[in-house]
Amino acid sequence: MRQAATELRKTLAELNFDETHAANLTVGKRLEYFRTILAPKRVGEGRHRHVYGVNGHYVVKVPADAAYRNINTAEWNIFRRRQRAGSKWSLPAEPAKCCMVKIAGTKLLVMERLSSVCTPDNKRKPRDWPKWVYRIDCCQCGKDRDGKVVAFDYGTDGGAFKR
Repeated sequence: MRQAATELRKTLAELNFDETHAANLTVGKRLEYFRTILAPKRVGEGRHRHVYGVNGHYVVKVPADAAYRNINTAEWNIFRRRQRAGSKWSLPAEPAKCCMVKIAGTKLLVMERLSSVCTPDNKRKPRDWPKWVYRIDCCQCGKDRDGKVVAFDYGTDGGAFKR
């Protein structure tokens, strides 16, 4: 996932992102600046975050406003917990791979881009998907590059990630 952070910085540079300018803005204005700069790369949005494509392999999640900054941290913590557990991971749900990138004092979550995505707008889930998918908020899951079903939105409702 280190490559993901590099790709995000490259994408922002291509979009003429000014990190010095962003660092001098209030948190709310800084988030607005990220969303404005990344607008051409937008791939979706949820209740609390906007999602932008980064080179076809990753997405970056930008909070809708300052009140939702903790959601990126919550997802990052669940993923780190999964990494530390290794083969001892006892929960059925799998989080998508991600990393936290701090730019201009703002924590952004960069996540692997998934295929065969199931969203609130498309609730048809393939029959071969695991049952834990239904415990994820609005069944927001997809398949990673290895074909494994993973959750891509689990920061606000970690129900499938609780014992």
